[in-house]
This record gives sequence, structure tokens and C-alpha cells, in this order.
Amino acid sequence: MMGRCPYGGQTWLYLNWLRGLAANGHEVWYVEDDTLWPYDPEQNTPTDDCRYAVRHINQCMDRIGLSGRWAFRLAEGRVGCWGMAWDELDELYRTCDALLNIVGGTRLRPVHLAAKYRVYVETDPVTAELRLDAGDEFTRNAYAEHHAVVTYGENYGAKDCGVPLCGLTFHKTRQPIDLDLWPAAFGNSLRPSATTARKAATSSGAATPTAGASTTSGRNSSTCPAGRSSRSRWR
Repeated sequence: MMGRCPYGGQTWLYLNWLRGLAANGHEVWYVEDDTLWPYDPEQNTPTDDCRYAVRHINQCMDRIGLSGRWAFRLAEGRVGCWGMAWDELDELYRTCDALLNIVGGTRLRPVHLAAKYRVYVETDPVTAELRLDAGDEFTRNAYAEHHAVVTYGENYGAKDCGVPLCGLTFHKTRQPIDLDLWPAAFGNSLRPSATTARKAATSSGAATPTAGASTTSGRNSSTCPAGRSSRSRWR
């Protein structure tokens, strides 16, 4: 969703996944392929004018050394496909080793189901499980379209975890971080900083924090559709 939601947090989330997969030898592609209009912060509105989204993705991929390894397709009404030709993107789905639907941000269409192995990467645990437990069929179908579900919820299944898993198997992972994207400098002239939190007593006597200071094919490729990941071609 770097193009659909071109904010810093979303962008860093995907860039670190892409760099991590590439560093481990995968042929990685970032793909957004959806029917939803992207948000253009210059126009301050969702729009079918994809120029800002395409420019943002292209610049970000250049920055992490993966120039040309992306595609952005606004499929509704066949508005356009940037980064690669329409048919080339369809072929990427058919030949990738895995499609990572990162954030679950892409509602899979038949063209995506051509990928031989599809992974739902859940980066915001709990809410989807609660919807599933409440009988939400949209959520159930979204999970069912994938061969595996991976979550950041590391405590899932533990005795002290009350999140309903609804009979599903959740594999655990963490957000990849490429430290090369986060350069740091140390020196005697730098002042230390700290994050602090204050606590306020509630009527129940419990203390709550109130304030604080303060991201596919036999050729080893992956794809990331819109939240999907990469081509190992990891998509």
C-alpha cells in the first residue's frame, strides 16, 4: 500500500520487508494491484490519477537498490499498469514461488490465485481474529484464499493469550528491519534522550499510561501485492 497510502509508516514497513528478502537471495518484486483509488496528498483526495502513487513507489524502490522491481496496477476499468506491462504482471503471478499479502492489504482476485503459494502476513494482530470469532465471512474468506497465515502476534496460542484463533494455525514472525536503512552516529557532543511515561490513577485504582515523549518463481523470487510482499520470486 505504498502507493495507495503513501505515508512514512506504510512505506517503511514494505521497504524493510523487500530489503530483507533481497538480502537473503530472493528475487523480490513489490506489486500493488488493486481496484481502489490511491490517495494523492498533493490533491488531498483519493483519485484515479496515479501519478503521485507511481512516482512515490519508483523513488522508494530506487532508494533501496531495487530499481525497476515494482508494478502498480489500478485494475478497476483497466485504468493502467505501471512498472511492467499488464500481461507481464499476470505472468509474474503464475511463475512466482510465493505471493506475500503483507498487511492483508489486497483483496485477492482470480489473477492473484494463480500464484502457487500465497501467504497472508498479518501485521496488526487481534482485530481480524475478533471479527472472525464474531462470524465475519469476509475475514474467513480472506484467510481461506491463502495457504498460510503469518502474524506478528507472538503470544498467540499461549495460556495467557485470550485471542480466539478459531481453529486456524498462525505462524509467528516479526517485522524485518534493515539496519542499513537506519544509520546512526555517536559522539560526545550528542545529548542523550529518553522516552518516559506518566501514570494516572483510575477510579478502579489501576494505573494507566497517559503520555509519553517521544514500517516467485523457480528463480527464487517473491511478490508483494499492495500489501503483498515480494517475488522468490517472493511477490
